[in-house]
Amino acid sequence: MDFKWSSEYHQKFITNVGLITSDGPNGPNIMAAEWTYLTSYSPAIITVSIGPSKATAENITKSKTFGVSLASEKQNWVASLAGGSSGHTIDKLSALKELGVVFTKGKELGALLVEGSALQAACKLIEIGKPGEHS
Repeated sequence: MDFKWSSEYHQKFITNVGLITSDGPNGPNIMAAEWTYLTSYSPAIITVSIGPSKATAENITKSKTFGVSLASEKQNWVASLAGGSSGHTIDKLSALKELGVVFTKGKELGALLVEGSALQAACKLIEIGKPGEHS
């Protein structure tokens, strides 16, 4: 997939929080990542900074796939709940489903995506960098 400069997709990355979904050894999980960036248009490459001890980081490292759903204006509360607890101790997906959040699976990779988000992308891990305390 490619994102053209000034396309509707490129514009979604300007201010949105990423809702990062994953599945792996910690089970299905969601986290909020303020550090979610489009770092290449063609091919489209999304960079997400995640603490290495997070359940999401462990899931992505093992499964090599994840979902990025950029929160819409109406999903600030979803980002707050997804980012306010650990997937090591809380089943955040079940709690969010009980509150009415709908998750769908991406067609190609099967990654979970949040319905109603500003942008949804099922992603494959291509590299793990460690420029600081996040990877």
